[in-house]
Amino acid sequence: KNVEVGHPGIAAVEKIVQTKYDDIIPKLTVAIDKPLLRGVGAIQQKAATWAGEEGAKANKFLNYLIDEASYRAGNTGAMTGDVFQGVRSDLKRRLSKLPAEGYYADDLHKAVAGVIKELDAAAKRSNPMYAAKLGQIDKAYAKLVVLRRAASKDTSIGGVFSPKEMRKATIKGSAESSIARGTVPGQTEAE
Repeated sequence: KNVEVGHPGIAAVEKIVQTKYDDIIPKLTVAIDKPLLRGVGAIQQKAATWAGEEGAKANKFLNYLIDEASYRAGNTGAMTGDVFQGVRSDLKRRLSKLPAEGYYADDLHKAVAGVIKELDAAAKRSNPMYAAKLGQIDKAYAKLVVLRRAASKDTSIGGVFSPKEMRKATIKGSAESSIARGTVPGQTEAE
């Protein structure tokens, strides 16, 4: 409200979302519970069926990410909010850098996104009093990422972008099958 468009608007939204997230993170404790372990285990079992050399590489990379996340989480049976944030942020960053094309690209995207979804569900189960607030922050952040992408295009002037740039920013990095189905978050609004 009452914020300029373009770069100042993006900066204002970033500050609001980050403040909300920073306020809630120290309050969280995320249990490494049976549903989390089962969910991640099911993702790993499915990945183990990926065939051929490309499938083996994708499976190995997924297991590496899961092992790295497990190591960071430690063996205490729970993560602090800060550790949860670090693990989740790292997985999100790596997800955004995965290739959008390739034989197992779509499967790998879904698997890593599935691990993040399992972590988010564990955070909400472990912190029911903050579940709704976490969901709101996640949605706001997802929209912010798209706005950042659109505002950073060479064709945007001062961070002001066109509907076409918004659509491109919305689907960037998404798997082709998700784009074709129209299931990329924000895709309907951008089109």
